[in-house]
Order: sequence, then structure tokens, then C-alpha cells
Amino acid sequence: IKTTTWTSEKPYLVYDYAYVDSTSVLTVEPGTSVYFHKGAGLYVKGKIKANGTFQEQIKFLPDRLEHSYENVPDQWNGIVLFSGSHENVFNFCVIKNANIGLQVGTIENEGYASVKLTNSQIENMAYAGLCAIKSKVYAYNDLIANCGFYAAALLIGGEYEFYHSTIANYWGNYSSKARSTASLVISNVLIIQDSKGGSTSYNGDLEKANFGNSIIFG
Repeated sequence: IKTTTWTSEKPYLVYDYAYVDSTSVLTVEPGTSVYFHKGAGLYVKGKIKANGTFQEQIKFLPDRLEHSYENVPDQWNGIVLFSGSHENVFNFCVIKNANIGLQVGTIENEGYASVKLTNSQIENMAYAGLCAIKSKVYAYNDLIANCGFYAAALLIGGEYEFYHSTIANYWGNYSSKARSTASLVISNVLIIQDSKGGSTSYNGDLEKANFGNSIIFG
């Protein structure tokens, strides 16, 4: 995607992936609905400005619209902000039923990503609602809930501020086994196992992790 604006006039349907180039800006207008097919995702190397309103939320959802799929996770891949992507905005957004709802930062790229996440809902993810990697997140008045492993995972350090937000994991009905992981994890290290039985350790400085007037549960 080159610099463009998605409007609320008609819904968007994404197959495979939509990719925002490093020199481009994707603006999403209030009331816009974006649907993703199985395995599809939104990958941002430039920046995204998804600025909805209370009356007209922006929705990032799977393309199965039957009632029985309304709260089923892992129907699409989620949104990834690559390291080097800055000044991203999600305001009055709904992100539901993916694998990782919003990933902020990537291990394989230099630098960090940054996002302002406000008045938004991230729910029903197979792995994590918010997964931040060596990045900067400012969150205000958000709900992050019901994910298979972590509601929020803040890894390899970074800078994080959460205010008036709820991180709550009531994961159930989607898996035969109970979740045993933390609702929120904050770490300056991430160890990744490889196929040969070895592992690689990634480390970063945890500069800030502030949680004000917020609820963490589950």
C-alpha cells in the first residue's frame, strides 16, 4: 500500500496480507470495517493512523460473519508494526479473533516501533492480545482480554505506559486445556528455541513500565 486512505463507504476484505511500505501512511477513517481472510494480516513498515470516534469505531475483524464465529480466535494473523515504524495511532478501534491482535516491534529489524493505543478493544486472540518487542506503547482507556497465552506480553525491554486500562484474561471455551500462563508478562529477555534444540537469547533495557488506575486480572 502506498500512502492512501481507507474510508467507511464500503468494507475492505484482505486476503494474504496488506503491506504498508516504509515511506507510506495508511489513514483509516472513522466507521471503517476491515475484514481478514484466514491467514491474512496487516503489516506496517510505514505508519498507520486509525483514528475512530466513540460513535464510529474502526473494526479489524475476520471475514467469517456467522454468529457461531463471533468470538472464535485464530481466524486471521493480526496487525504487525515493524521495528522502525513510529507514530502509529489506534483510537476507538476493535481488534478481534486473530492470533496476535497487535504486535508492536519485530526481533529481526533494527530499532523499535511506537504506538498510541487509546479507547480500543483487543479480544479473543489465540496467542496474545498485545505483544510488544523492544518498543514503546502508550495505552489509555483500553480493554485487552481473553487470549490463549497472554493478554499482554511486553518483551525485550521497551517503554510502556498504561492508564485507565483493563488487562483481563478469562480464556475459556476455546481450548481443552486451561491456560497456565500469566495475563500480563513484562520481561527484558526473550529466549527462542530453534529446531535443532538450541536457543537464542534476546535482551533489551526495560526503560519504563507504568500502570495507572488500571485493572490486571486473570
